[in-house]
Amino acid sequence: MVDRIAYALEGPCRVEQGMKVLVAVSGGPDSMALLHAMRVLAPRMGIALCVGHVEHGIRPCSRSDADFVQKRCAEAGIPFCRRSVDAPALAAAEKLSLEDAARRLRYEALFSMAEESGAARIALAHHMDDQAETVLMHLFRGSALGGLCGMRPFREDGVIRPMLALRRDEVLAYCRENGIEYRMDETNTDTRYARNALRLLVLPGVEDAFPGAVESIARTASLVQDEEAFLQAHAKQAEKACLDDSGALDAAAVVRLPEAVARRVALAFLRRYGDARRIDSGHVEALLGLCGAETGAALDVPGGRVRNNYGRVAWEGAPETPAECESELAVPGVTRCGKASVRATLLDEIPNDLKCHPAAYDYFDYDAFPRRAVVRTRRPGDRFRPLGMRGSQPLKEYFIDRKVPRAVRDRTLLCADGNRIVWVAGMGVNDGVRVRPGTTRRVLRLEISGEDNFNNAQRQKRP
Repeated sequence: MVDRIAYALEGPCRVEQGMKVLVAVSGGPDSMALLHAMRVLAPRMGIALCVGHVEHGIRPCSRSDADFVQKRCAEAGIPFCRRSVDAPALAAAEKLSLEDAARRLRYEALFSMAEESGAARIALAHHMDDQAETVLMHLFRGSALGGLCGMRPFREDGVIRPMLALRRDEVLAYCRENGIEYRMDETNTDTRYARNALRLLVLPGVEDAFPGAVESIARTASLVQDEEAFLQAHAKQAEKACLDDSGALDAAAVVRLPEAVARRVALAFLRRYGDARRIDSGHVEALLGLCGAETGAALDVPGGRVRNNYGRVAWEGAPETPAECESELAVPGVTRCGKASVRATLLDEIPNDLKCHPAAYDYFDYDAFPRRAVVRTRRPGDRFRPLGMRGSQPLKEYFIDRKVPRAVRDRTLLCADGNRIVWVAGMGVNDGVRVRPGTTRRVLRLEISGEDNFNNAQRQKRP
């Protein structure tokens, strides 16, 4: 098992010597087995380990699970991070299933811990049985080809799954053979949860009727991943040809595309501007229908509206007025504003990635930064001074220059001192508070997460 995990780490998971890996450990048998194997491999591969644990606020004994993992890490001398989140509260507030809410908060917490610890990879303990469950779940929900890909061993955001080639029984056997202690989640037997129902009620019957079904499903998922990668690459090229300088779609060009490619172009367009989490296949088909409709026809989709204007399908605006928010920026700390949060961190030195980093965060000269700044959405009279500009300009002009759709402007988070905008999250830093090498003594980093706005699109455009 250790050798197979090593093969995955060095191959599809792209773990290189000198990297630090955050191992997500819940305390269950899968994650404890992964941690044990990673400890064996770390000296051989020249990598450093740390552990991240997320307490979801669902089970009464979750704190004792966290204490269990923390104790094992202390005994092994492994750095340990933990986060407590409130999945039931998020599920109620955003009308999500408890599973979806827990997953969203878990990833948010893991990325935060990985950044704080300097980890380049986040290792999850999903195995082949989990893969089969995921594929079947997407199939039963009517997923497109992308959902049938299941989970990948490597994601561009650094998430890796080095145990996808292993069966659950192999993992449990490894725990027994190596005397690995673990905790059992009592909710794993609750078939009200979709994944548990698949694991306990569906897959055993499938395996009885079709021996080796789990391996077959996992193998199919791997093949589908290759097919999907080819189609996505083709769709990206097609999308460039279909988009004009304003970001609108050439309806006639979309209609001429093969349907498989056209659907992917439409989905990418909707996710760029709309609420990516709520976009589904019905919205994609409706957008394709809009491409063949008469001029003036419009379509409401999650997060906004699109309209066909003389053969150009453009993002026009949101059908509902977005809620305003304003919260005083906590430095250091986390500031919530609507569905998003801004994390402020103080650094003692100028970072190496000052000029090349994801759009999720930006750096500032802390001593030049306003002490009573707030996080909010835009207001009349806001002005912004982009990098390199001597004077300021109305924020509206800045958005227009960047071709930001009007509805998206209303949802973009800002950091402001009165009407002076010091940060347009995901887009720009005010020249007056930028880091100046040789002059700046203290650096402030602001990071946005959980946002439901134009920053999602901009993030894809920045290195």
